[in-house]
Amino acid sequence: MKDYENSKVKCLLAELNRIITHAENAIPNVGNSNNQRWEEINFEQLTRDSESRLNVLKREVHAITDIEIINAAAEDTSTILNRFQKFDKGTICKIEEQLKAAKIELENAINEKVAFQAELNNEPFITTDSQPSFLEALAHWGKALVERKIQKKIDSSIHDSKNKINNYTQLIERFEQITAEFRVVLRRLNDIQQMLLEKIERFNIVDVEEITTNESNSKEANKKVGRNREKWYGEKWENLNEEEVERRMKQAYDATSSKLSELKSEKNIAGKEIYNAVWAAVYFYAAEKAKVVASPKKANCIDFIRGLYKLGINCNKGTVLKYYTIVKAFLIAITELDCDLPTVCQLIEIAKEEKNAQEYPETRKWLRKDDKLVTLSDEINKNNKEDNKESFPESNIMFVAKNLQILKKIHNMMYSHFSC
Repeated sequence: MKDYENSKVKCLLAELNRIITHAENAIPNVGNSNNQRWEEINFEQLTRDSESRLNVLKREVHAITDIEIINAAAEDTSTILNRFQKFDKGTICKIEEQLKAAKIELENAINEKVAFQAELNNEPFITTDSQPSFLEALAHWGKALVERKIQKKIDSSIHDSKNKINNYTQLIERFEQITAEFRVVLRRLNDIQQMLLEKIERFNIVDVEEITTNESNSKEANKKVGRNREKWYGEKWENLNEEEVERRMKQAYDATSSKLSELKSEKNIAGKEIYNAVWAAVYFYAAEKAKVVASPKKANCIDFIRGLYKLGINCNKGTVLKYYTIVKAFLIAITELDCDLPTVCQLIEIAKEEKNAQEYPETRKWLRKDDKLVTLSDEINKNNKEDNKESFPESNIMFVAKNLQILKKIHNMMYSHFSC
């Protein structure tokens, strides 16, 4: 990986990372109206710097041919994109949460004032011809003093809440105005990430093509020594030929693939090839439950991937296995009462109750506390009875968590396509 460490791509990504750091540090000054023109100049410069580096980065990425460098660049780009998305959407989301809290405070203060005034109006007014005693007069004066203090406190609370609402509203407007062009330019990093992912997919497709070609060339040799290519399917499909299995697979894809357009993207997880890998993962798990998978075949077995590729369902075998492992655990957690997946179940419940169903900030916060991600990965690996302990990135876990209901629908729709 020495070539990547010294590459121009690595250098450009590091510079973009520094630019985002400067942008993050400038956020507190954006809300200050006295510094508005200075911050506008600052972000104009950051925008020019970003655009210049992104243009060069795009050319450099286009020219990369080494798969190890492509993988390393994709990983670094994903990290930088994660930081930028926190700046791009997370900043506004955080301010909007503060704005919402201020509005609730104002509403509560107004309700308190109305209730207090109603209580005062409902107090009985007692008239008497006799002069009140000193103690009665003192009590009346003390009561009036307390009432004025309460009224003043409520009015102060209303005033403070209105100021907060005004400040947060102005901060959102200033942030969107001052950083608008900068955020639009930095979003082009998504296109570069997609280029890298497509390159990775093409490398894997070439691998499948080479294996298919080699098998075709050695077909006669295999026949002579009596060797047959092992099939991924068996049990209930044991008597089906390859053409029939592929026909059924295509029918399942045609019937369910439209649901893939409903999936919510997650950071660098988007695009047809990745969604195809997710579909393949769900399909293989459904096939296992329908008892049509030959033991001990796995979701990344080359015969299964080859069948997908022949149908135009291009995907990466490593990505298929990764999502198969995660999806299987999550689907078991919501369909089987006696599952041994407490952390997965807890994550599903937290995601279900998430108020911000776009960014899932509370779910991510929970996932990052107390090594929850490590615990979750161990639990998923144990469920899949894997000897190797793979650590799953937060983005993969969150993608499945927030799309779980759609994946469940796809899974359920597949069953009719496994009947003999």
